[in-house]
Amino acid sequence: MSMLYSSKIEKIIFVYIEVKMIHMQKDILKLLDRKQSNYEFPTFDNEYMDISQVKFSLFFKDTKDWLMVFQIVGVGSLGVFNDIQVYGDRMNHSIGDDGILQVNDGDYELFDDEGDFIPDIYKGSLRIRDHHFEYQFTEEDYVNNGIEVKTKESYPTYFMRMLATNDEARKLLWWDKEEILEEFGLKGDWEVAYETEEWQHVEEEKVSENEFFQSVAAAIEKQDSSVIVDKDANTHWKNWVEFDYENLY
Repeated sequence: MSMLYSSKIEKIIFVYIEVKMIHMQKDILKLLDRKQSNYEFPTFDNEYMDISQVKFSLFFKDTKDWLMVFQIVGVGSLGVFNDIQVYGDRMNHSIGDDGILQVNDGDYELFDDEGDFIPDIYKGSLRIRDHHFEYQFTEEDYVNNGIEVKTKESYPTYFMRMLATNDEARKLLWWDKEEILEEFGLKGDWEVAYETEEWQHVEEEKVSENEFFQSVAAAIEKQDSSVIVDKDANTHWKNWVEFDYENLY
């Protein structure tokens, strides 16, 4: 079995509107539990994507509206892409941006006719979201970062994880607040109340049983991000390698 990649730039947007505004901690957690039970909440323990970097953001507006934004960069059925999921008191948006890397300006073909990854995983240049980026990695660099290069089929996964070790490259891959708001047509004076790349994500428990998301819900109710619990992070890709494509087949 081989992993299928799409070279076509796709933006798939789903919109769900909640009628009732939700601010109380218990109601927020119920909402997230419901999304989880409907398979609408981000999971890292799945076979559809080998993650390389993740980010969580919390936006506030006018002391009443809120947004949770997940960005999950990795390799999956869309090839190399950023899976962006936005949750709010009255909305649920998601988009898969598979145009985050270009071999050359305007050239989004990252795989050849045989399905092989075109960029050299050790040395070269490419465009990361319209920014020119040159890189040079050694075999030792991969080893030192816990990346075991084994199969050619997994070159894109290895490469994206290596890129994530470079601060400039990692930051270029993220969408910023303005891009997210514009893409989803969200108006108003939104502020970034909290951002992190390391948190305690749900594994087998319900979202409402997770300490991090309990504290995020409390932060929304209180409009105070200082109450968010930042410990026992498990979001680094090394915590989820057992679910990598190459380890499942």
